[in-house]
Amino acid sequence: MAVHTEAAREENHLLTVHEVATMLQVPVSWVYGRMRKRSVERLRGYRLGKYWRFREAEVLARVESQRRDSQVVCSQPNGQYAVRNPKLFKLWESTQAVIRRKKLTATFDWVPRAENLTGKLI
Repeated sequence: MAVHTEAAREENHLLTVHEVATMLQVPVSWVYGRMRKRSVERLRGYRLGKYWRFREAEVLARVESQRRDSQVVCSQPNGQYAVRNPKLFKLWESTQAVIRRKKLTATFDWVPRAENLTGKLI
């Protein structure tokens, strides 16, 4: 008989597509779009029959590793540039709150536009 702690159970808990969409505050269609084989920014998921499941840590790790070609956009979340736009500041505050609440370490790496294949495809 195996004894499972609450932390171990939560670590092994798999998320549904809807839970991932809610967690990332995106439409469900966005999550499905990131599951397509041709998607450049593919989310790591597990196919169980006709259902997709995700590990929260892997989804959050993908979000943490986002790479963008705008130096300003990357430097603002990293705290190197000030966020002056009031609407963006509210978004920045909520992002920082999620990072603190989830105890994440998030970095945004600047990739020059010429080297950013994802940016060219958008």
